[in-house]
Amino acid sequence: MASAGDQARKARELTLREFLTDGSLPGLCAAISRLVSAPVELRDEQGRRVVYRGEDADPTWTIDEHASPPGAVCAGELWAFGTRIATITRSEGPFKLHPEPAAQLDEALRRLGAGATETVQSLLELRRALGELGVLFELTSMLVDGEGDTKIMQRALDSALRVLALDAGSIVLFSADADDTTLPEEQDLERRAAIGLSDAWLASPEALSHGREFDRLALSGEVVESPDLREDKRVRIHQQVVNEGVVSFLSAGLTFRGRPMGLVRLYGRAPRRFTETDRQLVRSIAQQSAAAVQQSRLLAMRRREREFARQARLAGEVQRRMLPRELPSMPPFDLAARYQPSFEVGGDFYDFFETFAGGRRQLGVVMGDVVGKGFPAALLMSNVRSALRAHASGVNTVEEVMERVNRDVTRDTEVGEFATLWFATLDPEALRLRYCSAGHQPTFIVRAGNDGVEELTKNGLVVGVDADVHYGSTAVNLGKGDVLVAYTDGVDEAMSFAGERFGRWRLHEAAADAAKRGASAKGVLDHVLWALRQHIGLHQRPDDVTLAIVRVTR
Repeated sequence: MASAGDQARKARELTLREFLTDGSLPGLCAAISRLVSAPVELRDEQGRRVVYRGEDADPTWTIDEHASPPGAVCAGELWAFGTRIATITRSEGPFKLHPEPAAQLDEALRRLGAGATETVQSLLELRRALGELGVLFELTSMLVDGEGDTKIMQRALDSALRVLALDAGSIVLFSADADDTTLPEEQDLERRAAIGLSDAWLASPEALSHGREFDRLALSGEVVESPDLREDKRVRIHQQVVNEGVVSFLSAGLTFRGRPMGLVRLYGRAPRRFTETDRQLVRSIAQQSAAAVQQSRLLAMRRREREFARQARLAGEVQRRMLPRELPSMPPFDLAARYQPSFEVGGDFYDFFETFAGGRRQLGVVMGDVVGKGFPAALLMSNVRSALRAHASGVNTVEEVMERVNRDVTRDTEVGEFATLWFATLDPEALRLRYCSAGHQPTFIVRAGNDGVEELTKNGLVVGVDADVHYGSTAVNLGKGDVLVAYTDGVDEAMSFAGERFGRWRLHEAAADAAKRGASAKGVLDHVLWALRQHIGLHQRPDDVTLAIVRVTR
């Protein structure tokens, strides 16, 4: 807000010249001078005489450098912001009426009327400008309030009709996911606000103009107007126009950063030629409305994103509850596992559980990786895990479990949906491992004593592709101090900031280094994850990371 000092400085800069437009006031003074046969003069802020040059002159007035003559009497003053910007002076007399006083009086009164008309017109323009500013302020406030599309459009339409003194209108929006290059059909537009229009008019699928000319011009940036739709050759539904009683028409496109978002259509009940001010106002209303709609949509999107994030967190919690809360105790096996999803939910999983094979108590170990990420992968992961748990409790061999899981998953998946799976049973008495792999990363054993690494490379087809595939199993003996490492591809394929993979050899080296120092299963797990973090550094981890460690302690 301007200070008092700023206002004073502004006032001192005002001059009479800024307010003399058509010369009505100097003309009035000249007419009175002729009426009374004595000088009546308008003088500016410096006391210079303003000379009326006549209606045919351009400009009709000029400023004479002569100062007030001696004996001039100040009869009136013009003030602005506390500063005198003009005076009206007269001579001391004598005064004598003009030979034709009526004609001169009429001339003076005509000049007075012209000046008053100019003042009234200025006041009306000021009043309208204030109304327009009020509308734009109201629309701008909607950007801050973040109201919904419908409420924004209703307020914008009501304001536009009120300020433009029109009778009816509507605002239609394109859907948020509409194609920017194609103008939707009339029946596909979303009518968000309407005032003064019948249901029949609003429900009509017919466009107002031939070839949607009005809409195309409005969306190209023009303000479309028609003084009388009844006489406009561009209109294609003349009878509906007559029935509705709409006559004059004004329309502008709602666009935001070049993207079309909708249309504002305004109607009057009588013929009307619109001014440039009318066109500028409806363009401003359309622009502000488009910005408000965009803001509203962004806020709605953020609310949906927050809700989606909340749902994702809940889903992640449910998924993590599907992993073993406590690892089973089955000496001589020391167990450790870790699952780190790249999102709230993921497609990796591991499992440890007790099972029986040949009447002997066994330790079941599972490592799986579903193709993809997010909710689809998480749903398929839960399906695979549930199927494996169900079948592992009722059959004897790992290959039978894998084949039954594969049939179940294939029945419930679409093309492109599959999972890699590694399933093994460990005999705690015979220290013997039997495994079956369905396209999974090769689990490996760090052998005690020689620090050698043995990869379990026998592999089969991923589950979920071919329901009739047959799997085989392989048996491996374990010894005291051996460390079994099962993992998903998020471990060996993790990338450094320089674009280098962690790789299997670094994984083998990290696990062997911890095993050689006699680390527990958790110690091996922590050391491998530490080496992985050192390799990745600041680079974003794009995939889930899952590790399961079994160390033979006897």
